[in-house]
Amino acid sequence: MLYIRVDGNERIATGHIMRCLSIAKALRSLGEESVFILAEPYGKPIIEKEGFQTICLNGSYDKITEETEQMEELSLQQAVQQAEREAVARALALAGGNRTRAAALLGVSRRTLYDKLEDYGL
Repeated sequence: MLYIRVDGNERIATGHIMRCLSIAKALRSLGEESVFILAEPYGKPIIEKEGFQTICLNGSYDKITEETEQMEELSLQQAVQQAEREAVARALALAGGNRTRAAALLGVSRRTLYDKLEDYGL
């Protein structure tokens, strides 16, 4: 998993986001997923339209030093989410795509599995 810090808004346009999307797409073709971290929500639709996960810090692009604490908190949350995503994908593969069996392997209800599949875009 690669985390890419990007900015784009009405003032600085979206060139940076587009270049980073190109890199993320190339990495995806090699089997590596990327998560985009943004200060402001402006670029979220552009990134999510391409199928990538985003994290919005709800800050300002020009105050990156204030993001350090938020990033430290996110690292644990992201590690847990990544482990969960991988477990769900692995269970689904082991179950041959059968969601009822995958839910049983994970020890969760089918509804919970469906929610996780939606959350992680699986």
